[in-house]
Amino acid sequence: MKILVVGTADSWIKPVIDKTMIAFGDEVTVLSLHEAVKFKDFYEKNHIKVILLTFPRIKYIRTLFSGIFNIRKFIGYDMICFHYVSNLALCMMPFAKIVCKKVTASFWGSDIFRRKKRFTHIIYVLLKFADVITLSTPDMADRFHLFFGNGLDAKIRRTHYGLSTLELLKNPINTNALYMKYRIPIDKVVVAIGYNKIKEQQHLKVLKVINSLPVTIRNRIHLIFRLTYGVNPDTEYVCSIKNMAAKSGCSSSFFETFMTEEEIAEVTRITDIFIHAQTTDARSGSMCEHMYAGCLVLNPSWLQYTELKNHVFYLTYNTFDELGTVLFDCLSKKEESKYRDKLIANKNAVYELTSWEACINEWRDVYIR
Repeated sequence: MKILVVGTADSWIKPVIDKTMIAFGDEVTVLSLHEAVKFKDFYEKNHIKVILLTFPRIKYIRTLFSGIFNIRKFIGYDMICFHYVSNLALCMMPFAKIVCKKVTASFWGSDIFRRKKRFTHIIYVLLKFADVITLSTPDMADRFHLFFGNGLDAKIRRTHYGLSTLELLKNPINTNALYMKYRIPIDKVVVAIGYNKIKEQQHLKVLKVINSLPVTIRNRIHLIFRLTYGVNPDTEYVCSIKNMAAKSGCSSSFFETFMTEEEIAEVTRITDIFIHAQTTDARSGSMCEHMYAGCLVLNPSWLQYTELKNHVFYLTYNTFDELGTVLFDCLSKKEESKYRDKLIANKNAVYELTSWEACINEWRDVYIR
């Protein structure tokens, strides 16, 4: 099958292509906003052509007329898959449908959770040009129905994004060597805050909570910040994170350049506690990776993970003030955690829910049926 994937080459589409298309012998081309940098070797190795979207020069009409300018690039495929349903993607869908028999639109999370109710009727019409609309969680489906009602239900399919990092976390490794590699004190409790550098991760509010803890407690903490990606990254915001972390009394590590899946797995493996505070989310892959690695996850009550709730263990906080109390009460190395048995039990549950092994058939059904 000849497939055109429309999205950002250096993003989640890489494992989707790898696990659900290339593994089945499909011929894939990527139509991307940007050139592939992080995953350039992967695309070259698998003979995947990455071509760039074409836009009109006038900034304010580039989204509206993007479909017209790229219609020739849609020709010659059995299926066109849009990943991340932005306004740009929506405006291209009618033109993709003109030249291709099957068009799919895959929501990722923030493209539905952070969308406002403006232009709902127009978006509804544009989504009609997709033959299949994929949503990952019941929470995403609820949000979708809130905006668009039930008129598109016949097009909706449930698909999940598997976590490639789980396969790496399976392998035994000398964790003491990892502490040395990343210069992290082996005797400290390693606390990770968020997993990217966007403001919606609310790093500063979490740091304010940590800074309110007794100094003897803060001295026992090593903070991890993964600030390697984010939409329209704010340099000033990153500086604010660093300045507040420096005043906390905790030691800290900042990861600001591209991390391979192997490096992400290594840092996750030596993390003891993962603090999640994002404003909206579909199903956090990073949260699941940390649970698989035996970390204790602290998750806010405003993020409801319906699919995970009755299968895995994590602690919930309702407010940032309450986060301080929860963190104070559970601050320990994961091997010494009072929840140790529950953290160990998370491993099998997370794998059954979020491995690519569990997700591939859902995607193949979308492509073939």
